[in-house]
Amino acid sequence: ADLVERVRRIPGVTRASAVSVLPMSAVGVEFDLPFTVDGLGATSPSEGPRARYRAVMSDYFQTMGIELKQGRVFDQYDGRENGPKVTIVNESVVRRYFGSLDPIGKLVRMPMAGDLQIVGVVADIRHDGLEASTEAEVFVPYFQFPLSEMQIVMATDRDAGSVAGMVQTEI
Repeated sequence: ADLVERVRRIPGVTRASAVSVLPMSAVGVEFDLPFTVDGLGATSPSEGPRARYRAVMSDYFQTMGIELKQGRVFDQYDGRENGPKVTIVNESVVRRYFGSLDPIGKLVRMPMAGDLQIVGVVADIRHDGLEASTEAEVFVPYFQFPLSEMQIVMATDRDAGSVAGMVQTEI
């Protein structure tokens, strides 16, 4: 969190955040988790809902240009001590597991992460390459379940090469 804040202060950086796995990267902490939602039953455990778990810091979706489709994005209070336990799902989760039901406000139960209220839906992105299909993804605020490895993301209004050296200095 301190590093992300320092990167945000670098001249030319317009946004900065962090994620557990960068899109189209083999680097990072990635895993699929089963989950349950009240009122959504599965015919067998193997058919139950599963999604890729992504830990993100606030401003991730805005930094990456990932469109918010419904609800809201995370703020700096989500996932903090005594704050609400929340999640954002992607469109694939909604299509596969909710159909025509509105997911906003539903409680998702995940191992390790606990009970999370869905507060938003974001557009699908292709994590595994431009030709790959989209996967069900659940995004959770970093502070709710911190991971030991995160990737910094940033947007800049300058040449990325000129900003990269300053980011390396901060790291």
